[in-house]
Amino acid sequence: MVVHPVLISVTMYTLALMAAFIVMVNLYYTLVVWKRKVMKRTNFYIGILGRWKDESIEVLSLCEQIGERIASYGAVLVCGGSPGAVEAACKGAKTAGGITLGILPSNNKEEANRYVDLVIPTGLGYEVRSALVIRASDALILVGGGNGSLGELSMAYLNKKPVVVLSGSGGWADRIQKVMINGHYLDERNNVPIISTYSPFECVQMAIELAQKSRTGRS
Repeated sequence: MVVHPVLISVTMYTLALMAAFIVMVNLYYTLVVWKRKVMKRTNFYIGILGRWKDESIEVLSLCEQIGERIASYGAVLVCGGSPGAVEAACKGAKTAGGITLGILPSNNKEEANRYVDLVIPTGLGYEVRSALVIRASDALILVGGGNGSLGELSMAYLNKKPVVVLSGSGGWADRIQKVMINGHYLDERNNVPIISTYSPFECVQMAIELAQKSRTGRS
């Protein structure tokens, strides 16, 4: 059977049009989705502080809920990129379609947990990494936490970065309330209030509100 050249040309032209149409539809869909994501985002950066190991399943679940909530507000989750509490928070954020930023103490990108979108390997050690996480965040949330988290909490206070503490999560999140002055401050300077709540959802809501006030310069 001999196929006429004109028929071949028409068929190829039709297939090309169909392929072009599919490409245009996919491009349009991609642009619409990204536009919605950009419009939805608040552009706030919310930092997560917590233990990198030996954390309970219950606390990890709370961290995951916090991550989901951060994503639902369209905020970016900032962390040290480690396993443990921050990995659980990153997992929650990714589940809800959020964006995660991990600032590493080493220069090895592979050390970031698998839920970090943007990995920044500093090679500057833990102290500088922690300082960068604090400074990059508009507000922070402390869940549980050991000695390293306590240092980060103090650093946030010195830099006048608002912190919300999840009460009932153990570690310094529970112990810090016993030593704060007037229930909210680390010293007499009253740099910035440290707020606490037992609800992971209120944690994020408060952090977003504090970030808004910090951005606008209102106390």
